[in-house]
Amino acid sequence: IRQLKIPELQQEPTVRIVRRQDMELAEHVLRVRGGCLQCHSLYRNAEHLLFAPGLFGVGLVDKQIVRESIVDPNKVVSPAHASVNVFLESGKLVSGKLISQTDDRLVLFARNELNVPVRVEVPMSEIEKEEGQPMIMRSETSLMPSGFDQLLTPEELEAVISMIRQLN
Repeated sequence: IRQLKIPELQQEPTVRIVRRQDMELAEHVLRVRGGCLQCHSLYRNAEHLLFAPGLFGVGLVDKQIVRESIVDPNKVVSPAHASVNVFLESGKLVSGKLISQTDDRLVLFARNELNVPVRVEVPMSEIEKEEGQPMIMRSETSLMPSGFDQLLTPEELEAVISMIRQLN
């Protein structure tokens, strides 16, 4: 450890003023109003990263990047949280995050008609085939609903951005 070089700080750390009422507002958005915690977890523990990245401890400190992640979730989609579209022989389409695939079945986490995350198992025999291969296509869109920022007031959006930055 003594041999490790400790880098010099290139600039003084930025002091952020965080008001309690903003943190309480952000928590209300995350837990209740936005329902963010249905998919996101607060922390980066592996068992909590099924649907979406953790909100804290992931290094999101740049205000613009945090804002873009909320306002335009499809701009940058992490491969770890990409979704797939599965075309069924019945003509239906199932979309969600691919959890596992075996010779017999495909397991996805998807949203039901009430927008609640659910586990979906699809037998491989029910998936449409093209040239002998199951039609499972990677989606370029995020599982995070677009337009989320439109549901929030400017104060709520700023409070969430501030909380994420502060706790990262």
